[in-house]
Amino acid sequence: MFREFGLNYYENKALGAIIRERLTVKEIIRKTGIPPGKVYSVLKSLSERGIISESGTRPKKFYVDNPVKMMVELIEQKQTKNDEAISKARLMISALPRNRNDSNQNYFFKIGVVPSENMEIQLKMFNDAKEEVCQILNSKHKPDMNRQHKDVWEESIKKAIGRGVKFRAIYHKNTLIPPNIIKLPKDRFEIRRTSNDLYRLDIVDDKKIMIKIVYDDPLLFGGIIFVENEKLAKNLKAIFEDVWKNSEK
Repeated sequence: MFREFGLNYYENKALGAIIRERLTVKEIIRKTGIPPGKVYSVLKSLSERGIISESGTRPKKFYVDNPVKMMVELIEQKQTKNDEAISKARLMISALPRNRNDSNQNYFFKIGVVPSENMEIQLKMFNDAKEEVCQILNSKHKPDMNRQHKDVWEESIKKAIGRGVKFRAIYHKNTLIPPNIIKLPKDRFEIRRTSNDLYRLDIVDDKKIMIKIVYDDPLLFGGIIFVENEKLAKNLKAIFEDVWKNSEK
């Protein structure tokens, strides 16, 4: 089990025994089958990484002081390494040569500057969603304008809910909520209201972000930015949660 968290074969066997009870070196050898010539280097490695502790008694016993805390730390270290690997992979993908038909495609970052690109990016967000979409819709959001596009988006929201996706949306208190949205199941599309006029934002599955630059006149489309980045999503999700907590139901 612990090999998934970067431990080698013998470290995995030693920790599997020590996590259950305090053991001497002889007991560890007997229970795990680790060769006597290897056991001291294995225990030293685990000790230096803060995974196990040792008693001041004789014979010395090895143990895990707080198994739950130790497991949480191993998981966090694994997550950090995974995030770093994903970031490096994205950079590598961005630098790879593209096929002719794929020359304008960027899978992790895209900017839309015309309404058709706005439509494409917004639909991609809803269609790709698997678990949760968090939205902030500010006072510039005009649900009665550009209904042709909004009808398509609202239909894609309905389909996402049908796949099991949950939506949480924060609307400005002066923004009208479209009838199609009001009809959605309340437990799958939760709405709260705020008097704060925030930026237009979607966060999908804690990793994809869409930021829309809007103006009072909906015909003056500023632009839309799509980014897939877990760290940025985490920062923006924290802001969303704070606003959500302080918004009216």
